[in-house]
This record gives sequence, C-alpha cells and structure tokens, in this order.
Amino acid sequence: MTQIVELGWIPVKQDYEDSPVTKSIKELHTKVIGSSDLVGQWEGVQGPGGLDGSPVKSVHLAAVWTSVEAADAAKQSPNGLEMRKLWGQVIEMSSPSGPVLPWTGYFNLGGGDFGKVAASNVVLLTGSYLPVDADTAAFEEKWQSMMRAQASSGGVTAGFLAGVHGWSVGEVVYKGEKKKAFMVVTGWDSEESVKAAIGGDKRAKFEEALKEFNIQQQEHRAPEMNNFRRSRADAGWFSVGLASSFPDLGSDDGNLSDLRFCNTDLKPGCKVFHAPKATGSVQQSTEVDISPDAFESAEMEGDLKDQVMVFRFKGKFHAIDHKCPHSSYPLSQGVPFDIEDFGIVLSTGVTCPKHSWSFDLTTGMSDRARYKLGVWEVQLRDSAGSGASVKVDDGSSETSDQEVWVRRKQRIG
Repeated sequence: MTQIVELGWIPVKQDYEDSPVTKSIKELHTKVIGSSDLVGQWEGVQGPGGLDGSPVKSVHLAAVWTSVEAADAAKQSPNGLEMRKLWGQVIEMSSPSGPVLPWTGYFNLGGGDFGKVAASNVVLLTGSYLPVDADTAAFEEKWQSMMRAQASSGGVTAGFLAGVHGWSVGEVVYKGEKKKAFMVVTGWDSEESVKAAIGGDKRAKFEEALKEFNIQQQEHRAPEMNNFRRSRADAGWFSVGLASSFPDLGSDDGNLSDLRFCNTDLKPGCKVFHAPKATGSVQQSTEVDISPDAFESAEMEGDLKDQVMVFRFKGKFHAIDHKCPHSSYPLSQGVPFDIEDFGIVLSTGVTCPKHSWSFDLTTGMSDRARYKLGVWEVQLRDSAGSGASVKVDDGSSETSDQEVWVRRKQRIG
C-alpha cells in the first residue's frame, strides 16, 4: 500500500497558536480540505529547541492525498490561495543562528499506515538526498536488505511503533541543488527510544553502508501530530450490541459471515446494520440478515447502500462499509487477514472474494487502483450506554461487559 503524503516544516512566530491570523487560516483550511480527495491531515507544533533542536517555533504538517493533482487543485482554489497569503503573516524565517526556510514536498510512502506514524509520541523524519542520476532501484534494494538483516538479527528496536518509507514525487531542492529524496518516517513511543535507535555509531554505520550512493542525510524530530480539527464528540454514534455478542475471529480461512462459537452459541462472525439517518446525537440502527438464505436470494447484494459491517478480529473491533467499493459485493463474504511487513503486523485487511481485491481496514485503501473502502470509527462504552466511560478500541483491553458503538468516520477539517 502506497500513499501520497505531503510533508512540511514551517517556522512560525511565537504567538502562532493565539494569533487571529492562525484562526483565519484554520477557518479557510476547513473549506480547502473539505474533499474526499484528502484522506487525512495532521499538525504538530513545538517551541524553539523542541525535539529536533530547531532555533525557532515550528509547525510540522502532514497530509495524505489521493493524488498530487488533487492536492494542487485544492491549493489553487480561491480559499487555498487566500490561505497561502495568510501563512505568510505567521511565518518567521529569522533565527539566532541565521535564516531558516520552510519546506514542503510530496512523497510516495508505503510499508505501513501513515496515520499510525503520525499518532506516535515522537515522529522521526529521515531524508536521504541522492544525486538526480543515482540508481534509485539499487539504493532501495540495498536499504531493504539492511532492514531485513536488522529484523532477522534482533527484531525491531525497542520503542518503535510504526513506519513508512518512499521516494519524493519528482526532484527536490536540497541545499541549493536538485536531488532525489528517499524519506523514512517512523513513529516512536519516546525521545529516549529515538536516541537509542540512532545514537552512538549506529547512524555512522548506516551512512557508511550507503556511501556508494553519495547521499546526504537530514533528520527532523516532531511531536505527536494531532488531527487538525476534531468533530463533535457525540454526533452520529449508534450501538451495535455488547462486545460479548461478537465472536473473536482468528486466521481460520472462513469468511466473515460463517458461524463461529461465541461463548456457548454459534453466531455469524460479523454483524451488518442499516446506518440510521443523522437525526440526533444518539441513533437507532436495524440489523441486516446475513444468513445463507438471505445471501442466496440476492436481496442482500442489491441493498448494500448505507450498510455497516462490524466484527472483531484478533481482539480488535472493526467497522467498515458492507459494500465493496470495487464490485458492490457484500464484504460479509470476505476474509480478514493481517497486513505484515518483515513479519511485523502493521494493520488488518479484508479480501473481497468476487475479484480478490483487498482493502486496508485502517485507511480503506485498496491494494490496486484508487478504490477506497469506507472505514468507520469504533468506541467501547460502559453497557449503560451513557458514554461516561468511552474508549477507542485498540484491542488491548477486556471488552466483554461493554457496548460497541460505531459511526461514520468524520471528515478531517
């Protein structure tokens, strides 16, 4: 899975958070990114010094787009052009150590889910800048072999949470020269873990192993990059039943609707609901019959619009559109699986049996073309349903006495 990720580092004035100009930027921002072409956007702000030792306050920005063309079109819209003018009023390029310049760039990043990286406590961006005539395929093959050797010799460094990597879209300018850029973005649990991973002579050995490619490297360390704007907390949620009413699926090769033991009963491995209309903060849903008789009658296949499928896979709950975005086939007939890289589980996927297309259940992205599966938000709440105790499900805690609540994923911005 590869994503178009726009990365940026912007030096800003000390009053950035409190400036009325920043408020205007964010108001325009909600209009600029109000498009299905934007998968997600994050922002992290840190003061002078910070994790990357910058002499100025800075904003780290990241956005996942469906394409570079979509991103450029958003920026060239009237609101986008006005927002760009306002950014000029909050940027601060002077510093005690000399001028500092903002930078942005597009990258094809794969190997994992960028959202997981951005949500980490510390985000490390490591850029390797190569001459424009460098053999990029040979460089990446060498880099991949080094990563495989590291994984086989001792696994992942302590504190590592997630990572993505890939090439810049086109050439970039680095220290006044045109370069090809290979970016590795990793998420960590703490600054101490980052120091342990790259400290001592580890970085020097890495650069020595790749010196034949005449690379120059630069690192940025950013704080957790939070969602740019969060939606109203109670909007659109509805209950789909107790957690104990869902079988906990594993890698048994059965499709999602097959019967499994749940406590002492046999139950389908998933539930499907008609999504209620948005008429209030707490909504009622209707469960859909996914029995073999219903499927064979073909009624299910023709009535998939606004249906959500909910299931638990290896301890974690997932909620997605019931309808395959490619073939309009019911994904309750699909098979869940782990998405792995070097033996490390990065995410969960589901394969639609009609044409064997697969989708990442974190991002919704397909393993081919630009089809995108709708991914829903999931919460676990106390069984009273009041929302007084609410937890985003990460598969790490006991859930049997809690209710599962879902809603359509809210558009960022």
